[in-house]
Amino acid sequence: MVSLDYDSERMLDLEVLHELDSLGSGAEGEGLVATLVVVFDQTALETVAGIAVAARAPDLKAFGELVHKLKGSSGSIGAVALYGCCKAVDSMYKAKTLSDSDLEICSQAIAHELGRARIALGDYVRRSGATAGSPVRTAQMNSATGSPFNGTSFKE
Repeated sequence: MVSLDYDSERMLDLEVLHELDSLGSGAEGEGLVATLVVVFDQTALETVAGIAVAARAPDLKAFGELVHKLKGSSGSIGAVALYGCCKAVDSMYKAKTLSDSDLEICSQAIAHELGRARIALGDYVRRSGATAGSPVRTAQMNSATGSPFNGTSFKE
């Protein structure tokens, strides 16, 4: 079984978020971070869906490309636990140590971290007061799994 080595305790890099906040306003006058979180939310959900499809196929090349893409965007928005998870998976992909059976486990771990990142980023935006009129969507807790994303849980 695959083992992912990354710091899952630290969710957000507040320095990155404060730096983004200092750059100005986004669309319709809300803070830049609020705008970026909306864009990140939409693209990350699509990317994680693609990662899940590639894991089930299995399509190792597509899987690796999508994980690398998510690693970059999560690092840019300051979602450090998600970044760390993606970095660990990306490193294994580049070292060619991922088996087809590892892909599903890694996909679930990434989906789990994305759920946590969405909640943390949404909370950050709300606390910073940048959400006036912003359509930031945060993950809903799934009552069946206790998981912050729809119906998917990380299996150890």
